[in-house]
Amino acid sequence: MTAHPAKTHLAIFGLAALLMLPAILGPMMLRDSFWIDWVWSDQFTGELARGHLYPRWLPEANGGLGSPTFYFYPPLAFYVSGILGLAVSTYASVIGCFAIALVLSGYTMLWWLRGSRHPLWASILRGFR
Repeated sequence: MTAHPAKTHLAIFGLAALLMLPAILGPMMLRDSFWIDWVWSDQFTGELARGHLYPRWLPEANGGLGSPTFYFYPPLAFYVSGILGLAVSTYASVIGCFAIALVLSGYTMLWWLRGSRHPLWASILRGFR
């Protein structure tokens, strides 16, 4: 038996929002590797704004010497943050990218567990095991 589709969407978006609250309401995250995401997203957004549809070179990296970052790393997530970054700040675009990834992972887990007896609850609780 599956949940009503509206309740399913509400549960996935609600849980993603709940998990994002510390990043949204708390102090700005600058620990671990977040600063790398920030710098790359900021420069990727700048290159998109200049009309480079597939920026491979980040000209402001390494003290202005540049970096061939996207010759080695896949840029899909940076397209998401880059497009968001055209409308909001870099920090908000990275946090938004994380939120979108959480929502998509919820739907992916729901799809993966579609044969379960209660796929919505299984997809929500599976991460707590």
